Amino acid sequence: MESADQTKDLIMGMVMNYDWNMIEPFFVSLRKSGFSGDVVIFVSNTTDNVQQKIQEYGVTVVPFQRIGLEQIISPNDYRYYLYLMYLQQNKDKYRFVLLTDVRDVIFQAAPFPWYLPTDKISVAVESKRKSIWDDVCNTRWILAKFGSHIFQAICGFPIICSGTTIAPVDLMCSYLDKMVTCIFLQGGYFQLIDQGVHNYLLYTNQVTPAAFADNSAGIFLTLALEDLDQITINPQNKIVTQNNPVAAIVHQYDRHKDLIEFVNSYYREK
Repeated sequence: MESADQTKDLIMGMVMNYDWNMIEPFFVSLRKSGFSGDVVIFVSNTTDNVQQKIQEYGVTVVPFQRIGLEQIISPNDYRYYLYLMYLQQNKDKYRFVLLTDVRDVIFQAAPFPWYLPTDKISVAVESKRKSIWDDVCNTRWILAKFGSHIFQAICGFPIICSGTTIAPVDLMCSYLDKMVTCIFLQGGYFQLIDQGVHNYLLYTNQVTPAAFADNSAGIFLTLALEDLDQITINPQNKIVTQNNPVAAIVHQYDRHKDLIEFVNSYYREK
């Protein structure tokens, strides 16, 4: 998946402990989207067959193994270290970078639309109707890592999903450096803390400038907190909510049974 441009766009993700059936829609939908940049997937604890299938989609596979004390680190947190190391060595090749989950993400269009902010990190607002304090997990992460003072300061803001993030390469490198430093060096290590750190950095203005993109922005469609009656499949077989535009990146579709059935029918190899 390469472009003739000297500076391409890059998608990075992680596949660990997944079989092909769990991640197939990600790669099928990405190919359908027409994306022509680079895709790098870090893989561990997968079969040779899974790695071969991923490579058939023009993806660069980077095997990794956690050793020693690294084994106590959750994959969700460890991926930021892998992303940072890769970008530090390859940043001159790229314009924009998307960090994304793989298992529950599909693409409805190429994921770097023309209206993407060119000077900001674009982050996915899960729901304008739900704040951090409305969710047990997000509350626990921030309280455990940062304490009640920080929690009280940011708990009224909407939840920002750490599963899909886009930024120009320099800003992405800065973001990743801060994520890695905060996850591993600030206040002790807590497993599965990446989304808590993500929200902390954004809402304490340590990652700026930022564009907070909700489901109406046409970049991300984050579905876990959306009611099923607000979600439809349009005549072009795109997942949409209410009167919002078609989003390039759909995340958390697997929280809704009807959407799982649609994805399985439309984004599988024939």
